[in-house]
Amino acid sequence: MNKNKVKLSLLLFLFITFLFSSTIFASDVEIILNDLKIQQGEIIKVTLKSNTIDLKPENYNAKFSGNNFSFYESNNNSLETIIAASYWVQPGIHNLKIKENNNYIYHKNIKVLKGNFPESWIKVSEDKEKLVRPDEEDKALQKKLKEDREKVAKARRNSSSHKLYENAFIWPLQGTISTDFGATRYVNGSLQSRHSGIDIAAPTGTIVKATNTGIVTLAANLTVTGNTVIIDHGHNIFSAYAHLNKMNVQNGEKVNKGDKIGEIGSTGFSTGPHLHWTIKVSNIFVNPKVFLD
Repeated sequence: MNKNKVKLSLLLFLFITFLFSSTIFASDVEIILNDLKIQQGEIIKVTLKSNTIDLKPENYNAKFSGNNFSFYESNNNSLETIIAASYWVQPGIHNLKIKENNNYIYHKNIKVLKGNFPESWIKVSEDKEKLVRPDEEDKALQKKLKEDREKVAKARRNSSSHKLYENAFIWPLQGTISTDFGATRYVNGSLQSRHSGIDIAAPTGTIVKATNTGIVTLAANLTVTGNTVIIDHGHNIFSAYAHLNKMNVQNGEKVNKGDKIGEIGSTGFSTGPHLHWTIKVSNIFVNPKVFLD
């Protein structure tokens, strides 16, 4: 091969390498994941950093297992997001993609592990069962349940772009875990759903605390969850507290980690005094325990 052909081949190789590199690494962004595997119902933290460009959260988006995740400002010109795996996601390899404006700049395979969730069997009265399996002809109940769903959706629709929470979350109370996260829930012998949070049993009147700092976006009595409080912790993270006997907060109120927000009760669809505690990330229920560390 003569020198001209060698030079041409080298130039072609360098051009293809540059073209490929500019497609994958055009943004000059360092992408950091705290793990490459995730269990059903758990989370992965993703951080973007750059020493050369000004990172703006509206320019970036992550996609994982069919769900989109927004980025938020952190510190020292970095952005963060939390990727969540639903308890319905099939175990196996799923691709994490990060987009800058209209171009994907990052692809990474993440291994989703089986959650090994327990089974939960409860027996309730016929009247209680109708709350989760309403008759089609019961238009009044159907309407009330729809209104409740709309209230809850509205409470979680807009999260603060600022990080309101402070480091690790805390347990909202000390008690006995009666049903753990992700349990396959059977009501009166029939499959109902997966358990979206953790049930903590305690005597009526036991103080319930805010698991972290945030803004109350809902404090209302709902048909199924009874007296319910939802708190926005920023960055699309919401905690909720259900079946309360009493609520001590109202919509729009700021609460600090550890503040009293209510008392244990058995309102709504409940078989005894307990707290149903949930955490949602970008509209996905996750195991609250992952936020305690």
